[in-house]
Amino acid sequence: MPESPAVLAPRRESGHRAWITGSRAADVDAYRAAVAGVDIRAVRVGHGVGPNTVRVLRAGRVTFTACRMGYPILTRTAIPDDHLIIANITSAAPGSRWREMDLHAGLSLVYAPDAEHTATNKVGLEFAFTTTTIDAILDRAEQLGTAVRLPDRGSVHELPSSEPSAVAAHQRGLAEIPSGTAVPEPTLDDLLSAMVLDLSGAEPLRSPRVHAARIDSGRIVKDCVDFGLSVGRLPSLRELCLAGHVSERRLRDAFIAIYDTPPSAFFRALMLTEAHRRLVMGTHPPLTVSSVAADLGFANFGRFASY
Repeated sequence: MPESPAVLAPRRESGHRAWITGSRAADVDAYRAAVAGVDIRAVRVGHGVGPNTVRVLRAGRVTFTACRMGYPILTRTAIPDDHLIIANITSAAPGSRWREMDLHAGLSLVYAPDAEHTATNKVGLEFAFTTTTIDAILDRAEQLGTAVRLPDRGSVHELPSSEPSAVAAHQRGLAEIPSGTAVPEPTLDDLLSAMVLDLSGAEPLRSPRVHAARIDSGRIVKDCVDFGLSVGRLPSLRELCLAGHVSERRLRDAFIAIYDTPPSAFFRALMLTEAHRRLVMGTHPPLTVSSVAADLGFANFGRFASY
């Protein structure tokens, strides 16, 4: 793949190779297992045109992941406290939003350690991201003899659009390599150097433009999702209002702002996903549909079957 002349890190002469792995994830459990570099929570929210496809390349302290959405999902991710991620949108799909931002092709985002990521991923969305440690970034910056602008912990920034993303160029090349191909390990060295290059540009990183009211919505949704996961069943609207410290109308507005989905539909999808997971686990003796439905808070078995 072509190299940027500005990426000057010494390449290791090594016979080691990494392998591009490919997965076709037919459900959210398979999607979560296939995505490398982060720990995500995912909920399917509609029909699709096929499975989600995930491609991964990993070596040393660098992980490259590329995804294409074949069915729509909602996700929430917490970035590890010692990692940094640069993500790029390859092809946007109408209605796809990350952290309350409408996506467009070419958008590049930097996620600092401890940052949170919420996403509405629609069918057709394609994106890639590279994950590495802060120490790896600093080590490579020292090798290159350059200074990097590390984002504040917990923050998310947009790379300046006037400076073409070096990481995006490398990721596009990796995404085109067929699954099962052996890739020389120095290729990921180049990707790490590209991350340093993106973080050492002349223009400062800028925060994505998000209205203050939407930031509040993010906090409300996070508190409610945390509560719903803790009780492990369908929460009532009253419980969610208490968890988010808001009125029912503000609760609905918050979920619409973040996920374009009302809270009742969000948690129903979440619990249906959990029901599917339990029913295909293969326990002995097998779980019954009615017992799973009751345990997850579906009082009406007819509606559960319809869902």
